[in-house]
Amino acid sequence: MSEFKELVEFLRNDNPTIRQIAIQHLAGFTTNQKQLFDNDAISQVKLSCRDKPAIAHDAFSILVNLSDSVLSSNAIATKEFLLFLTSYISNPSALLADLACMLLSNLSKLPNLMHALCSQQIPISLHDGNVSYIASKSDSSSVQMDGLQTTVKALPCLVEAFVQGANKPETAVESAEADAQRKSNCHFLGSVFANITTTQPGRDFFTSPSLSFDSLANQKSAKEYPLAKLTAFTEHPSNIRRHGVAAALKNSTFVKDAHRALLAQDSEIVGECNGVNMLPYVLLPLCGPEEFDIEEQEALPEVCQLLPPTKQREVDPSIRKTHIETLLLLCTTLHGREYLRSRNTYVVIKAAHADEKDQQVTDEMIKLVNLIMREEGQETKIQELSKKESELIDEDMTIEEV
Repeated sequence: MSEFKELVEFLRNDNPTIRQIAIQHLAGFTTNQKQLFDNDAISQVKLSCRDKPAIAHDAFSILVNLSDSVLSSNAIATKEFLLFLTSYISNPSALLADLACMLLSNLSKLPNLMHALCSQQIPISLHDGNVSYIASKSDSSSVQMDGLQTTVKALPCLVEAFVQGANKPETAVESAEADAQRKSNCHFLGSVFANITTTQPGRDFFTSPSLSFDSLANQKSAKEYPLAKLTAFTEHPSNIRRHGVAAALKNSTFVKDAHRALLAQDSEIVGECNGVNMLPYVLLPLCGPEEFDIEEQEALPEVCQLLPPTKQREVDPSIRKTHIETLLLLCTTLHGREYLRSRNTYVVIKAAHADEKDQQVTDEMIKLVNLIMREEGQETKIQELSKKESELIDEDMTIEEV
């Protein structure tokens, strides 16, 4: 029996010390011998994700390294493991949820898994407004089994994990001092949301009224647009989180029927719930320290007014480009163009253009200004741009995967 096969067998050993030594040695094979991980080895590593934290850490790390291969990803992404993975990430007590998020981010590039995530249901236990994730049971997460047991969609739980993780301190010491409820920051879920919004079911989830997480936890009926939970993170310190959120926002604007809800303020009811109020959070990363005239300031979204002299624009040109493309997509409807004009989008883009060094971003800005500044004639004053004009906007623009 080869050394590799022996190590896989040791993962079944009753002695945790032996299992830990075995998983540590197996991790070394992911450097240049990934082909050795057959279905049996991958299955044993997946089981080890439920083991003691030190063993589970190496198991998750192995799967992350293997998931850059489509063949291995398909072997990893079984229905049973996806149930565990989504439940584990949703569980605030999960110690290794950040590694699990990295794994799910890689797996979410698989077309079949994108669709599976959109319909994924997970079992939960409800007790006094608290949610316990039954399928996440492992040595590195706690589960409370008593209470009302039911099943819910996984996506609202993942969105809630993403929101909760945003303010988690980055170091273990800071987390302990803050007594953080969630043990992970879940930044890589932004990439998951970006990837699933490349599918119609994913875009429909984020742009349609859905039961909020609080409603699920407390068995109420209040709804929200899930995309509204993501908008606040366009200026988050994490580049991974910002990139994922920017792509998810852009992908969602391909749903033209949703533009009115996406642009409506969060105090305005559209459909069954409050609007998403997307525009301020797309414009804010494009804003710098420039001072505008009082009249120009007053027309801007409130969060973009009277910014301090220390305000900096988004530093990543690919994210800036994504935000400009989001605004361009909003311009494919008459309502979107008129709303962007009414909120003085032009002055923000004009100032950003003067400061822009990246030619690709500049080109997109020019397209946007041309659409915003032109007068609407009888042939354009319709709900949507003509097919030809829409094609001009979309010719270099694709639904964005992260």
